[in-house]
Amino acid sequence: MLGRRSTRRETELEGQLRLAWERMDQLEDRLEELGGMIHRLTRADDDPNGPHAEWTIARIYRTYPGAQEVLARHHLGGCGSCAVAEEETLRQGAALHQVDLEDLLADLRALAPSDGS
Repeated sequence: MLGRRSTRRETELEGQLRLAWERMDQLEDRLEELGGMIHRLTRADDDPNGPHAEWTIARIYRTYPGAQEVLARHHLGGCGSCAVAEEETLRQGAALHQVDLEDLLADLRALAPSDGS
């Protein structure tokens, strides 16, 4: 009977170990994905020629006076029942609200001062 309990316990432990390895693989995949996002965000934030799709909504608000009106025209951030997260990128917000990203970027870039000014 002792051998039977040992075998059952070993089977339970093997199952738990297998689940732990699967979870670790999932976490490694997520960590790699987050690393790529951080790289894109950092690269985009270092580029003064914007705005870019990977910029956060908060950065766009800080950088461009008038951005709030542009975003509201595109149904982003102007609604009282739906607050756009400050950490959300322009790409994420546009996708979430089914807004044409290129049109939105064009309108925001119109706010940007030209090099000659």
